[in-house]
Amino acid sequence: MISGFQDWFATFSDLASNVADPQDGISLRPLLTGKGRQETHSYLYWEFLEQGGRQAILKDNWKAVRLDWDVKPDGPIELYDISKDKAEQTNIASSHADIVAEMAEIMKIAHTPLSN
Repeated sequence: MISGFQDWFATFSDLASNVADPQDGISLRPLLTGKGRQETHSYLYWEFLEQGGRQAILKDNWKAVRLDWDVKPDGPIELYDISKDKAEQTNIASSHADIVAEMAEIMKIAHTPLSN
């Protein structure tokens, strides 16, 4: 199961019986207690504004990364099968155009423009 830092707020809130809105996090209470059905993310998305901007998605065994995103918003996407390449050494995007296209679409959907 994949999880991100946003899941910890949801988990702590759930464990404390708090009604705070966890935003995009999922409580890991069922996983930690062994009780109930654990909800999962279909993917995790990150974006960083430093060093020209970067986007990344983790979905199943795939990790997609777009570098220099501020300069090239539709620039190339690197793709890694992290079940076989944990160090992300071999970009296999050229042999998985369908996965790259899916990841590009998720990047467009998941991105929220900054408001001024």
